[in-house]
Amino acid sequence: MSQTISSSSGSCNFSATLPSQIPNPFSVVSQQPHHYQFQQSTSPGINMFPPPPSSYSYSSPPPWMAELIKKVDDLGTKMNSVDDIKSSVNSIDSKLSQMKSDVDCLVRRVGDMEGSQQFISQSFEKNKSDVESIATEMVELRSINKEISDQLETLRCENLRDNLLFFGVEEGEGEECVDIIKNICSTSLSISEPVEISAAYRMGKKGVGKTNSDNTQTTKSRPIVAKFMIRQQRDKVRKNSPKLKDTNISISEHFPKSVHEKRKTLIPMYKKAKLEGKSAFLTRDKLYIEGNLIVNTDEQINQTIRINSHIKSSRSTKNTHKSDNSTTGAQSAPGYSGTKKKATKSRIPSKISSPKASSSSQNGSRFEILAEMHTESD
Repeated sequence: MSQTISSSSGSCNFSATLPSQIPNPFSVVSQQPHHYQFQQSTSPGINMFPPPPSSYSYSSPPPWMAELIKKVDDLGTKMNSVDDIKSSVNSIDSKLSQMKSDVDCLVRRVGDMEGSQQFISQSFEKNKSDVESIATEMVELRSINKEISDQLETLRCENLRDNLLFFGVEEGEGEECVDIIKNICSTSLSISEPVEISAAYRMGKKGVGKTNSDNTQTTKSRPIVAKFMIRQQRDKVRKNSPKLKDTNISISEHFPKSVHEKRKTLIPMYKKAKLEGKSAFLTRDKLYIEGNLIVNTDEQINQTIRINSHIKSSRSTKNTHKSDNSTTGAQSAPGYSGTKKKATKSRIPSKISSPKASSSSQNGSRFEILAEMHTESD
């Protein structure tokens, strides 16, 4: 195809050959050659433009077009899958955001718990320090208490040092304990000088003694506490006490309850050492055997106290049972029988009325009597 274009400047001759087929992805034109008429443009700088084709003819698409359409369909399907994946990713992202929020909350809670744990740890350390301080103070207070108790015990022993206990002296109504002790000192202990006694009294509560064969009960004799005004006279009476060996009367020093309980555990060891021929010496609450101090533990003292309490409880129950079964019908005061007591002959020679010595089988040993008396305060 050739075309001649004339202009004011001259003329040009164009020749062009068009292909028989023009590939188009959306439409196929007919294979008829198209002739384009170039027209003069009135606009400056643009001289010509091709006119649109006059007509198109369509036919079946080529194979490559079908393949392209298939690929486009596959691409659409994949795009749908991508949308599903995107939706899933969005859901996962939402869940991750929620999990992040939960984790942040847990982190805050863990931080609070760590703060609380640290506070508790600090409080525990402070309490531990306070407990250790209190324990140290307790040890010091116990030491001070032990020292004060020992001092108090020493003072009480010193206060009772002028006293003597007289066991086995039969008890009677309306008796004068001072006259009884003076009589014993002058007649049985052979003390010629007048003994000055500031006070004398029965120690403990009245108790029921042994039941006789006629179902009558005798009164248990309580020991007499005598307080001497002169220490030398008291020591002389104590020194002459072996003269009462052939009688039922015995003399003992007066100690506080705590010292008495300690002596209760030491006296059996003292007697055993004497029987074995060993050198033994008992002073207050300390026992020396062969020159060695025997340690008396608090556990032994507590065990002795429990045994004495059990013995007293058993005796009280037994005496109550016997009192209930008594057929005498006599009206008696609490702890004292109103029936006539059976007199026992005293071995104490005297020109005047001498105190009667009660039977040892009736009243028990002086240690048992002291165990019952010391259930009350001294």
